[in-house]
Amino acid sequence: MILSLLAGAALIFGIMFVGNWLMRSPSGSLKRRLGGGLIPLLLVLVAVLALTGRLGLAFATLMAMAPWVMRGLQMWQAGRTIRDMLRPRPKPQAQTETRQAPSPPRPGTMDRSEALRVLGLPETATADEVQAAYRRLMGQVHPDKGGSDWMAAKLNEARERLLSD
Repeated sequence: MILSLLAGAALIFGIMFVGNWLMRSPSGSLKRRLGGGLIPLLLVLVAVLALTGRLGLAFATLMAMAPWVMRGLQMWQAGRTIRDMLRPRPKPQAQTETRQAPSPPRPGTMDRSEALRVLGLPETATADEVQAAYRRLMGQVHPDKGGSDWMAAKLNEARERLLSD
């Protein structure tokens, strides 16, 4: 009886020690650590339980503890998320050729040929054709219909540029 209690206490402390060890380890080395230490330890534990005839009892205990373990994992993930949100972010460095979403257009920077290209119009387009092309394209790319703010801004700028001429 006392031996079972001591074994249970040792198991609880072992689980706490391994959990603390895993939480402190860098994320890149976690896979290496699990493969190198924890998995062989679990295999030895399963072998000992199978040889002593307690594998069924251990499996039933693990299944009974599964909801608590899942809840603990959820709480651990939530704690990591909160920690990441509270951690100060490093200041961005100069980026070299990274693919980013295009920045919104600066007003007054679009020339006539680019505005015609954006609206898909020929060089001889009239004001009515500009308005019709604008309405047709805006109906497709408006942010309220799932389009992008950037494209809507480009269309607005193109229309303003062509109608101001």
